[in-house]
Amino acid sequence: MKKFLSVFLSLSLCFCFLSRTEAKSAADITSLQQINGSGSYRLTADITADKNLEISASDAVILDLNGHTIQLQEKSIINQGSLTIQDRKATGKILTDNTILIRNNASLYIAGGSYETKTVGGAVFLNANADSYLQIDDASVEARSYAVYNKGKAIINQGTFHSSSSNTDKTASGATFFAYCIANKDLPTASMTINNAKVTGVQGAV
Repeated sequence: MKKFLSVFLSLSLCFCFLSRTEAKSAADITSLQQINGSGSYRLTADITADKNLEISASDAVILDLNGHTIQLQEKSIINQGSLTIQDRKATGKILTDNTILIRNNASLYIAGGSYETKTVGGAVFLNANADSYLQIDDASVEARSYAVYNKGKAIINQGTFHSSSSNTDKTASGATFFAYCIANKDLPTASMTINNAKVTGVQGAV
């Protein structure tokens, strides 16, 4: 019993140390322009961005929303490398007035948080090519057109996804544009797995 207790306490202390180390390893930021290469970053304030956030092919970035909101105005996040967006406090959100919130050309992992587009004609998550990989775990997505538009490999685990798109929608140029909530395009190369997610749409779900 004493041996078991000693091992348990040792493991507990190791876990606490690792947790504190992980927390301290994230750089606190108040602007997306502070993301300047591979590493872990944590928001400490709400952000309004007037420039695209671009992750280069050589970078691996972890961004913790930390309960805060990113308003991208008419901008997007463009991922060419490895990008993880997580929200440890469950109230974090990213919104854009652009047609596309995140364009993924490589590897994108979403763990929690809320994501929203407000403009007709694009997608919250555009998985943009045959080699791109997208995984979404337990996120809340509110789309003006597509929530997920997949041309590569996509895995969706839990979460809620809704599109308000309908066949009466028009783009800024006046063209008719409507979408299902989630679309898997460029078959047979594109693949998608959806596990226990709630998907709804005015025009259609999947």
